[in-house]
Amino acid sequence: PRAAVAPAPVRAPIAPAPAKNVAPPTLREAEAAVLRWHAAKADALGPRHSTSTLAAAAADPWRAAVARDAATAQTSGWFWVFNLKSLRVDRVDATRLTPAGGGAVVAHARVREAGDLYARTGKKSAGHSYDNAYAAEYALTRAPGGAGWRVAGVLVTGEPRAR
Repeated sequence: PRAAVAPAPVRAPIAPAPAKNVAPPTLREAEAAVLRWHAAKADALGPRHSTSTLAAAAADPWRAAVARDAATAQTSGWFWVFNLKSLRVDRVDATRLTPAGGGAVVAHARVREAGDLYARTGKKSAGHSYDNAYAAEYALTRAPGGAGWRVAGVLVTGEPRAR
C-alpha cells in the first residue's frame, strides 16, 4: 500500500500594495537629477576616479557602465576634468512613466560643457578636449523607495535649439 501524502498548505496570495500615482519630476527636480549625474560623472572619470556618488545619481545599467569606464581610466592612467558651464531642462516627457512609478521620463536639456582629457603624466590631450553646447535627452527613473530620480541613460541629440 501507498503512504498518504499530505497536500501542501494553500496560502492565499498576498495582494500587492495599491499603486500610488507617481507624479513626474518637475523641471527643477529633473534639473537637480541631471546636475547630480554630471557631478557624479566628474568624480568617477576625474583624477580621483571616485564612484561613491554614482549609485545616488545613476541607475543600472548606466551606473555600471560608467563605473567600468572609471575603472578602465584608473588602470590606464587617464582622467577627465569637466566644467559644466550651463544646464537647463526645458521640458519633461512623462509618456513612458507608469502610474506606479515604473518606466522612465525623459528630461530634454540644453547643456554647455567643457572637458579636458589628461594622461597619467598630467599632460593634457589637446585632441580630446572640448568646449561645446549640446542638446541631450536624459532618461530618468525613480530611485528605490521613491527617493528622487536617477539618470538611466543619456542621448546627445545635437546642438541646442533656441527657445
